[in-house]
Amino acid sequence: LYIIVFTLIYRFFVAPSSRRAFLLGIAVGLQLYFYVHFWIYANILIGLLFGYTYIFRRGEPLKPWLLLMGIIAVFAVPYATNFLLLSQLSDAYEQSSRIGFEYGWGFRLSVWREYLAYAALGLAALWVIPPEAWRKRTFIIATLLAMVVGLNMQFFIGWNPQPDHWLKIYGVPLLAVSALVVAALGGRLGRFFDAARFRSGFLIVALVLLLLGVNLLDVF
Repeated sequence: LYIIVFTLIYRFFVAPSSRRAFLLGIAVGLQLYFYVHFWIYANILIGLLFGYTYIFRRGEPLKPWLLLMGIIAVFAVPYATNFLLLSQLSDAYEQSSRIGFEYGWGFRLSVWREYLAYAALGLAALWVIPPEAWRKRTFIIATLLAMVVGLNMQFFIGWNPQPDHWLKIYGVPLLAVSALVVAALGGRLGRFFDAARFRSGFLIVALVLLLLGVNLLDVF
C-alpha cells in the first residue's frame, strides 16, 4: 500500500485532478491503519507539495488539494478520537515513553550521514533535471525534505513517535527519487553517445549501485 500511496502522490502532483485526489485520499486514509509512520510521512510530503503550489504556483487549481485533504481528514477521525481518549488516561505518558515516544525540542544530528546523502541527491536532481520539469524537481526536493522533517518531528511539535522507525520506511522514496535522477542523468549522457544500448546499461548499473548505497546507509 505504501508504494501505491507514494506513486499516487507523484501522479497527483504531476497532474492534479479531483479523480486523482479522491484515489489518493482513500489510499492515504487507509494507510493510517496499517503503519502510522507511512501515513505521517505521506502527509508531510503532501503538505510540502501543497505549500509550494500555494506560494509559488498561484495559477494552479487548489480544489483538488482541498478535496484531498478533506478525504484524509475524514479517514483520520476515528484514529484521532481513539488517540485523544488514550492520551487522557492517567498513565498515558508512561505508556507512550515505554513504546518509544521521544519528547523534546532538539534537532537530530546523529544521522548526519543521511542528511549528506539527501543533500547530494537533491543537488544531483537540480543538476540533471531541467528547470522546465519543475514538477519533477519539486517532487524530488520535497520527498527528501520530508525525510528530514520526519526524523525531526520533535523539533516542530515537541515529540516524535518511535523515531527509530523513520529510516526503515525511507527505502521506497529514496529508491524512487534515485530512479528519477538516474533516468534523467542517463538521458543527458545518452545525448552525447546517442546509443540506446548505452542508456539501458547505464541505468541498470546505476540502479544496482544505488541499491547498494541505500543498504550501506541502513547499516551505518
